[in-house]
Amino acid sequence: MSSSSPVRTEAAEAEPLLEVVDLTVQIPTAKGLLRAVGGVSLSLSPGETLGIVGESGSGKSMLARTIMGLIPPTAEVGGEVRYAGADLRSMSHRDLRNYWGKEISMVFQDPMTSLNPVVRIGRNLTETLRTHGVADRRTAKGRALELLAEVRIPAPATRFNAYPHELSGGMRQRVGIALAVACRPQLLIADEPTTALDVTVQKQVLTLLDKLQSEHHMAMVIITHDLGVVTGSADRVAVMYGGRIVETAPTATLFAEPRHPYTSGLIASMPSIDNKPHEPIPVIPGSPRPVIDPVGCTFASRCVRAQATCLTQTPELTGPDPAHQFACWFPMGTEEGDRVEAENRAAGVTAAGLRLDATSPSPASPTQDNERAVTGAVS
Repeated sequence: MSSSSPVRTEAAEAEPLLEVVDLTVQIPTAKGLLRAVGGVSLSLSPGETLGIVGESGSGKSMLARTIMGLIPPTAEVGGEVRYAGADLRSMSHRDLRNYWGKEISMVFQDPMTSLNPVVRIGRNLTETLRTHGVADRRTAKGRALELLAEVRIPAPATRFNAYPHELSGGMRQRVGIALAVACRPQLLIADEPTTALDVTVQKQVLTLLDKLQSEHHMAMVIITHDLGVVTGSADRVAVMYGGRIVETAPTATLFAEPRHPYTSGLIASMPSIDNKPHEPIPVIPGSPRPVIDPVGCTFASRCVRAQATCLTQTPELTGPDPAHQFACWFPMGTEEGDRVEAENRAAGVTAAGLRLDATSPSPASPTQDNERAVTGAVS
């Protein structure tokens, strides 16, 4: 990401291309309504990149699919999704097809499952181009070959006739990206675009996405569980947990001054090149739980700062800076937050029942260690 990019400089002053207002998604289960997305609001300007991060099960992919209109038929959805002023939530699938691919496109997590295994790569591309009127029967193949070359697939003419299983994971992901940008969309949603790829291929894919965004002047949402992915790609980051955004800030600010204990814990758990041999990496205790009939802060059961308030009252996004918002009663970098953590450690247990001792890993306070961890992750 280049902070001097003219597209991204203008983005901050532009009208939002995408607006999500109080979006909720609930899915019926045998145990009750599962809250997959709980009251998410966000906006994205033309040419801007938003990173959405969180562990598996935090609601990232469901948020993306709901924006696209790709939701389970049993899901109960509320809130608004507006694209360039148009209300996508009120549209039928037939109407949404006029937006998919041409205005809004998506790179899915696993290209092996998102690509039809019995359809050759070339046909996947030419059908997309012809369906949206970007090319006709005569010109579709030439345009498809151009797209394969654009995403740097070697020997495009040969790969054009290949099946998905004949390509490597990295090349399949490049095909997925080619399909997503084939019709020059204004908004690209990349859902875990580097999953299951080795580090060098991850870097190539992220560089490719950044290049295509700059050339096509797209807005982009990058969804990932890897904080290292967003450090060099996103203008802003939203951290999700339990279906809600718990912190959002400009990328540099988030890593330098994390306020939510979950955000700070994620940053502290990033491996760094400065780590000493055999030095344990701090981890966040426990794992995300399905959110059914939520009461209070959903992170309370894993938080070293949890108090009785956290178990009964849900914190809303707030903060002294409108650009940096967080949902926590006892945030990092505050005297009160540090005090309650010290009290919990002295007592050996939090209000939520999490057992602690004096040496239990703690979310890192904003320090240079955070910057070193980020540098090590993306270098």
